Amino acid sequence: MGISRFVKERIVDVLRLILFNLSKLSPRDNNIWVFGTGKNPNESQKYLYNYIVENYPEIRPIWIVKRRKHLEYTKKIGKEVYYHRSLKAIKYMLKAKVFITCYGPDGFGIFHLYGGAILAELFHYTNFKLAKFDYRKRRFHKLKKFIEILKGDRVNIGFVSSENDKKQMRSGYEELIGELVITGKPKNDILFKKVNRQKLIKEWTNRDIEFSKIISYLPSHRMGNEESDIEVLMYLRPDWDEKRMEGILEENNAILLIKKHPSWEMENKFLNKKSNRIIFLPTIIDTQDILRISDILITDYSTVFIDYLLLNRPIIFTPFDLEHFKKVRGFYYEYETITPGPKVVTFDDLTKAILEYLKNPNKDSDLRLSVQKIFHKYIDDRSCERVMNELLKRIE
Repeated sequence: MGISRFVKERIVDVLRLILFNLSKLSPRDNNIWVFGTGKNPNESQKYLYNYIVENYPEIRPIWIVKRRKHLEYTKKIGKEVYYHRSLKAIKYMLKAKVFITCYGPDGFGIFHLYGGAILAELFHYTNFKLAKFDYRKRRFHKLKKFIEILKGDRVNIGFVSSENDKKQMRSGYEELIGELVITGKPKNDILFKKVNRQKLIKEWTNRDIEFSKIISYLPSHRMGNEESDIEVLMYLRPDWDEKRMEGILEENNAILLIKKHPSWEMENKFLNKKSNRIIFLPTIIDTQDILRISDILITDYSTVFIDYLLLNRPIIFTPFDLEHFKKVRGFYYEYETITPGPKVVTFDDLTKAILEYLKNPNKDSDLRLSVQKIFHKYIDDRSCERVMNELLKRIE
């Protein structure tokens, strides 16, 4: 980072701090709650929003959209939706009593106007990778932490999934979080709901596709561009055999769904493929919908596997760049023991693991359940209810 950029960012931080403190003077309405889209509107904030709409008619939930590209999509899931720089967004952020986010204060865009309100963090992941300050132990670490605290980037309450999750969030975020309460993730409630798989696939592909099994590949976000896609994405690696994979899928009446992390964009050359067996999805598709319809999950270091553990279905891990990932990000656990499924780095091993799980989905079930206990206190669809109970107690 250049000196000029560093100085500009600090000037913005000072302005945010001034706005934050001035916003404390604004009267708050207990029944106005704002929801920040942050990097991705399809996180726990969406599910808590829907729960409030269905169960709390007295509360007025309003979306604040950080990225313009999410405006149209968010309008499909919310009645009141405003871009974060608009006058209406600023107006309602000054009135709202509760701010719901999965990305900290920045989930609401450039203006930090939650002074005097409750800033509630739902977190978009459950920790097994190092969080925030735990992987930023580098130059200017203490200065950056001091700046974040100074400019008001402090969450009043955060909601986690287990005692282990709580411990690691406290370690990673340190003074930036007040209370941490174990409730489970609101986005995981949907995993326990019945779903029409054929309807969803048709909605995503605009095609009628016959299948009985769904395998999903959801790779992790990478810190910067340390590795090229060809090294870390299984369908771009040198030994990837698309024809052979399609044959295996055809023989087992299965389909393979592939979706990149929301921080990436899926290239049109893949989205435009017309295969009825290997289907590339846009990154805006809700990951939780993919998880709940999947019979087998394939991932590398993504925390989606932790959500998927609630269903106790087979998981295959593809740690192609494990040693590199350990260096640039790191884990709270030993990767080899906390990941309850086969670790594969070749196409042959991948197909072998897929066929074994298609034949016997109960394989490794006990191992998955043992890891499930580490990450989840609650195995049910009541996380939204528990979060709401905690928030309402703090308003009364």
